Amino acid sequence: MVGRTLNKRVTYEIRNKIAGISLATDLTVVDTFKGNKLQSLLKGIKCKFIKYNVSGLDNWNEIEQYNKEFVEKYGIQNFMLVGLDMMTGIKFDDRKQIERILSRYQKEPTIGLNYVSTRKVFEKVMLIKNCAEAGINTMHFVIDPQEAILQAKRFYKLRREDCEYLPSYELSLITDGIEVCNNDRKYDVVFGCGAQTKDREWVLKIKNRLESIPKSKIIILTKENANEGIPQKEYVESLREARFTFVIPSYDRTTFSIVRFMEAIKQGCIPLVFSNCCLLEVKDTFPQIYKVIAKSLLVENVGEIKQKIKNMTLKEMKQIQIEIMHDKELRNAISAKRMREEYEKVLI
Repeated sequence: MVGRTLNKRVTYEIRNKIAGISLATDLTVVDTFKGNKLQSLLKGIKCKFIKYNVSGLDNWNEIEQYNKEFVEKYGIQNFMLVGLDMMTGIKFDDRKQIERILSRYQKEPTIGLNYVSTRKVFEKVMLIKNCAEAGINTMHFVIDPQEAILQAKRFYKLRREDCEYLPSYELSLITDGIEVCNNDRKYDVVFGCGAQTKDREWVLKIKNRLESIPKSKIIILTKENANEGIPQKEYVESLREARFTFVIPSYDRTTFSIVRFMEAIKQGCIPLVFSNCCLLEVKDTFPQIYKVIAKSLLVENVGEIKQKIKNMTLKEMKQIQIEIMHDKELRNAISAKRMREEYEKVLI
């Protein structure tokens, strides 16, 4: 089941995750979205679909009963939630809301149901809860480490203390081929990010300097122009037009934007990494990639970015791409056989 809203900024990553999972094991997707929105997104991926709809139910007691019958009807043994639109971290803290509803819903069976956004998320939280209580192997594949902690095993795209590492997106990223680095590209740099919160103010401070880089396409989304963002897939494809891009610290400073990094490598676009990024999880998960970053890709400021762009030869760029793709752990993550073995360890 997909736990994230299907907005244009996350759909590409969600599709790649589910594509990877489908290559590792037989997959049935629980579809909670109206119409064929999810099925259209996952078109071409080998999976079945089950519709899940409790919109006509008026209280949590009825929803829980529906969940129990739903689980029994389809004989569910392994249930995975991919992402969740509730956070318990730096930007947001939905813990109190979760605890409030879960502690009161039995005595107040309509609590939260009159608010559409709250209801949609809690329908998924409740299904996870009911699956766990039924003894089903219940898992939460975290997209953002700040996602709320549920009654489920947590998995993540990197090795970190509060989650188990489980590959998913890497195989689908690589299966349709890698673009080789070349100098015959429209831009030297393509980069885009959101800067709508206080912890991204530093990006706004260097925005003019980033835009001063020759042959650059810089897209910084603020509160004023937030609606001008392009779909994630379109942005990833635009990396094919550039020699370089950047990776900046994640909103959760304890992790690293490994998906952004690998999307660039796939497009033959070298990702320069700001030195204030946290690389501990990369070091533990993909040690060869970590060495390449530490040796060749770290930058302190815009001046160093300009120097890298000016001085890095095509031969060096190609060598970086090769060394990254030869990381032993990454090779395992893009092996369908090894992925199936990893999923057999966590599935019943």
